[in-house]
Amino acid sequence: MVELTLDKVPTSAVTVNYFTKAGTASTADFEAQAGTVTFAIGQTKAFITIKTIDDAAVEANETFTVEISGASIAASVSATVTISDAADVAAKAAADAAAAEAAASKTFELTASTPSVVEGDAGTTSL
Repeated sequence: MVELTLDKVPTSAVTVNYFTKAGTASTADFEAQAGTVTFAIGQTKAFITIKTIDDAAVEANETFTVEISGASIAASVSATVTISDAADVAAKAAADAAAAEAAASKTFELTASTPSVVEGDAGTTSL
C-alpha cells in the first residue's frame, strides 16, 4: 500500500496520475498499473493498492517505483516500494519521498510513503 498525503486541505478536488515502473522487481513480481487518484474536498490522504506476485524462488528484497504527477502538485513524486521475499517478512522500507514546496495556493505538496510488502500480498498507497 502506498499512502499519499497532501500538505493542506483541498477546497476543490485534486487529481494525480500514477504509474508503476520496474526496478530490481520485474512485472513477474508485481502487477504493473497506471491510473489516477482523486482527493475529494477536505481529503488529505489517499491510497494506491498494488498486488505483488508470490513465487517459489528464494530471493533478496526487490524494488519497483510508483511515479506520481499532476497539475495540482508542486513537483512529481516517486515512491520506491520494497518487496520482501515471502520467507523474509521482517525486511522493511524506511525512506519517505517528498514533493517540492507548494508554489501557489492551488498547488499542494504531496508526500508518498515508501512501503514494504510481502510477495503475494497487496499493498495500498495513500496520496
